[in-house]
Amino acid sequence: MGRELQLQLPASTHYVAILLISWHLWKARNAAIFDHLRHTARDVLRRVVYDMDLWRQRYKHHQAHWEAWRCHNLHLPRILII
Repeated sequence: MGRELQLQLPASTHYVAILLISWHLWKARNAAIFDHLRHTARDVLRRVVYDMDLWRQRYKHHQAHWEAWRCHNLHLPRILII
């Protein structure tokens, strides 16, 4: 196989990343149920990336990892979350 792209975040950032992803999935679920709005996985990840950008200064020593993860997630194909 070819070279695989490693986009793992450092262990010290896992908790924040999991919380942000979970939070935005929950919000997308609530929007679908209560507001009849559908969001794609890309929409959810864009919101996660936006929030990660707000937290960026907290993880100054992991900037390269955050940026790689951010760029990767902004270029994902559209998948509808139901």
